[in-house]
Amino acid sequence: MTELEKYRKNIEKAREAYNNGNLKESITLFEEATEDVADENDLLDLGLLHMENGNFPRAYDLISSVIEDFPNHPRGYYCLGYIHEEKEEFKNALINYKKAYELEKRSSKYCFSLARIYDELGLDKEAEEYYQKTIQLSKNDYWANLNLGSLYERNNV
Repeated sequence: MTELEKYRKNIEKAREAYNNGNLKESITLFEEATEDVADENDLLDLGLLHMENGNFPRAYDLISSVIEDFPNHPRGYYCLGYIHEEKEEFKNALINYKKAYELEKRSSKYCFSLARIYDELGLDKEAEEYYQKTIQLSKNDYWANLNLGSLYERNNV
């Protein structure tokens, strides 16, 4: 078995552990798998697992290292924005979600995240703009349509 095959098998085991509700085991398996060889998306997943487990410093370090190595990786900025959002650091979340969206303008997920943060910050004009863009990218996006309707209702539009 090659190193790459061994790595993929270990990552598969880590994902299986997560899917079975074993967060800590999943983190341990991910950490072991990524010691020598690591795919940037697997490192981002590991960072999100650490966040879910409440270890924000480790999550931040992992995700920041991916951005450092891959400065044009939109998912890296999205994950970093997500960490900031979870910590209610909305201005930092906004900065990272903007960067993710700038790098991948066809992502309704990144666009919607921007809209939500603008909404959270009370920047209704910007929130409306990005909810509308999200709907243009994904017409049936339930949450974008619902949030846009709520925004209109709140502003008596």
